[in-house]
Amino acid sequence: MFNNYRREVELNVVEDLIQGRVFEHWLNFLVSDKLRECELDYKDYFKKTLIYQNLMNVLVEDISMQCPVMETFDPRQDLSEKDIDYLKKELEHLDWVSTSIDIVKDLETKGDVFFQIYYDEKDGKHKFNKLESENMLDIIDNGKDPVKYIYRNERMVKSLDLDNGTYFRKKTEDLIIFTEGYYVIYRDTINLDLSSTEDKEIVLNSKEMGDMVPIIHLRGKKKRKYSEFSEIPCVSYIDSVLYTTTINTDIRTSNRSSGSPRMVVVNGELDFERSVLDAGGIIHIDTPEKLKEFSNTYLPETNVKYFEITNSLSSLRQEFISHLDYLYRVIGLIPPTLQEKMSTSDSSKAIAQFRTKQETKNKYYLNTIRKGFSKFFGLLLRDNNKKSKFKEVYLEIPEILVTSSVYDNLLLTAQKMSLGVTTLKDYLKEQGYSEKQIEDLMENQKEVMENLQIDVDTSEIEGTKVNEVESTGVDNRFKQNKSK
Repeated sequence: MFNNYRREVELNVVEDLIQGRVFEHWLNFLVSDKLRECELDYKDYFKKTLIYQNLMNVLVEDISMQCPVMETFDPRQDLSEKDIDYLKKELEHLDWVSTSIDIVKDLETKGDVFFQIYYDEKDGKHKFNKLESENMLDIIDNGKDPVKYIYRNERMVKSLDLDNGTYFRKKTEDLIIFTEGYYVIYRDTINLDLSSTEDKEIVLNSKEMGDMVPIIHLRGKKKRKYSEFSEIPCVSYIDSVLYTTTINTDIRTSNRSSGSPRMVVVNGELDFERSVLDAGGIIHIDTPEKLKEFSNTYLPETNVKYFEITNSLSSLRQEFISHLDYLYRVIGLIPPTLQEKMSTSDSSKAIAQFRTKQETKNKYYLNTIRKGFSKFFGLLLRDNNKKSKFKEVYLEIPEILVTSSVYDNLLLTAQKMSLGVTTLKDYLKEQGYSEKQIEDLMENQKEVMENLQIDVDTSEIEGTKVNEVESTGVDNRFKQNKSK
C-alpha cells in the first residue's frame, strides 16, 4: 500500500548498526560469495573474530553532543518578563535539553522527526508527543489538497479472565491520518487496510490550534526524490563504518597471529589428550595409521611447522587512522589526528576553520527546530494568557554554533559589551532574569565597583605618603651634609 521500501531498509540497517547488530551486514558487504559457500564453517570464525566498537553510535553521540541547545527566546519578539518566565519554566517541564539532543540524533539516524500536538484537558494546556519516525508510513502532499500524514500505531491489547483463568495478549495496529484541523484513528486494521476496521474516531483540534495540521515535522537537510521524506545522513556513513570495522578486525587478527603462531603438522596427528597447546606446553604427535603401512625406508617424515607475522603492523594502523579521519570528515567533525595536533595549540582560529562544516550542519538543525516548534510555543503562551497576540514564538539560535564552555560564552558576551553591541542588562534579560533580579544584580555590581575604586584611591594615598617620607629623608640627608 505504501511504497517507501528503500527508506524502510535504510532505517533498519542504520538501527542495526546503532544497536551493534553489524555482523550480517559486514558479512554480506565484505566477505566474498565464494568464501561464504566454502564447506568450512567460516561464518562462526568471522563472528568470533569481528571487532565492532559500536562506531556508528559513537559518531551519532558526538554529533548530537556538539550541537548546542537553544534555551532562550529571541529578544526581538518583545516578550514580556512574565511571558519569558512562564516559557522558561515550561522548557524545564518538557525536559527540553534531553528532547533537543534526541532530535539531533533522530535527524541523523532517521532523516525526519515527528511530534503530535494535542490539548490536555486535565492540565489545561497543549502538549506534544513524540512519534516513531519509522512508523510514519507516508506523507501525501499534491499541492492542491491538504497535506496528510499516515501513521501506524502499534499497541498491545490485554485481557484477564479470573473466573476462567485465561490471560489474553494481542498485538494490534491502528492507522492514524493527520490532516488540517483534525486526525482520524482507524483501530484494529488488518494489513493496514482501512476497509478492515470497524472502529473509527475523529479527533478535532483545539480552538487555539485552528486548522493547523497537529504534527510538528522536522525535516532533514536533503529531500528524497519522489517523496516528502528526507534523506538519512547516517546512510552515507555505513560504508566507512564497515571498512573501519574490517581494518580494526584485521589489526586484532594480525596481533593474535603475531603473539600466537599458527602451527601446521605435516604427515602426523596431534594427540590432543596428551598435548598442551598453551604457550610453553608440550605437544605430542603420532604417526597416522595410514602411514604405518610404509616401510621404514619410504616412511614419510613427520614435520611441525609454524607461521608467524614478524613484520611491523604500522601499515594496518595507518590505514585505520586514514579511514577514521575520512569518516569524521564526511560527518563534519574534526578528524581525530587533527584533534590531537590542535590539543597542543592555543590557536582558536585554526579550530574555528576546521569546524566550519559542523557549524553549518548545526545551524541548519537549530533553525529546523526553531521553526518547527514556533507554533507550539505560541500555543503554550496562549494557554497561559488567552489575550496573547503571539501565534508563533521563536527560540534564539546561539551565536556560538557548537557546544561551548561557560568561559567561551562569557568571553563572547564581554566582547559584545565592549563594542557596545549589547549591555549587561540586555544580557541578563535574555537569560530570563526578572527586572527585580536585574536591579539587585546591577546594584551589587555598583557596590563592587565602588569598593574597588575605594581600594584604588587608598593605594594612591598610601603611595603618596611613602613618596613624601622618601622625599623628606633625602632633604634631611642634604641638610646634614650641608651642616657638616
